[in-house]
Amino acid sequence: MEVQLSFYLIFLVLFLIGLSIGVSAVAGQRNRSPRAWFFISLICSPLMAILYLSALPIETNLETDGRVSCPRCCERIRSYAKVCPFCGVERTSGQNNH
Repeated sequence: MEVQLSFYLIFLVLFLIGLSIGVSAVAGQRNRSPRAWFFISLICSPLMAILYLSALPIETNLETDGRVSCPRCCERIRSYAKVCPFCGVERTSGQNNH
């Protein structure tokens, strides 16, 4: 009887870890921190974490939000800016946007 109880307990723990890994995968797809959501789902529950995560808006990706890196100070500025508001360097139209 005690062996069955420990087997079910191990199965339950592994099942919860598997669900938490699933929550972290969903968090990564929604541009949230997978590691943080893994631990959140372990602490509260995977079901509550996935419900809360699905209610949150999707974070915008820094690469697609219409901003580019300044070539001098590397701050994120609007792609149509002619002068960086942080360092004052003037952008030319031919600069690559990365």
